[in-house]
Amino acid sequence: MKVRIDQIKIKKRMRIDIGAIHDLRESMRKHGLISPITVSQKFELLAGYRRLQAARELGWHEIECNIINAKSKLEKFEIETDENIYRKNFTSEELELISERRNELQSRGFKKIYYLVRRFFRWLVALFKK
Repeated sequence: MKVRIDQIKIKKRMRIDIGAIHDLRESMRKHGLISPITVSQKFELLAGYRRLQAARELGWHEIECNIINAKSKLEKFEIETDENIYRKNFTSEELELISERRNELQSRGFKKIYYLVRRFFRWLVALFKK
């Protein structure tokens, strides 16, 4: 469900340092919001502060949200904590494989363009020979 960003209430947060969000913002600009933020039924932010900040920087007026019926302060705190603790970062080996795969996919794209341009010029040469 989309919610107006100005409706979302930010209460006391556990994370002090949100880090640089430039890369996240650029990803959201390019691909949109991949993973919705999470709010309570009263639109209190439970998870996704960095995504919300990036959306604000992008000038978005609405953001996709999961709405959870969190009844107590403890439950809200646990949701925020769980979202930050139980996610798993990539290992260095996985990051290396990701980089290799990205390079492979990028080079395939360049090869396709090269072959299309080459076919076009061959067609032009054939056209002028007639």
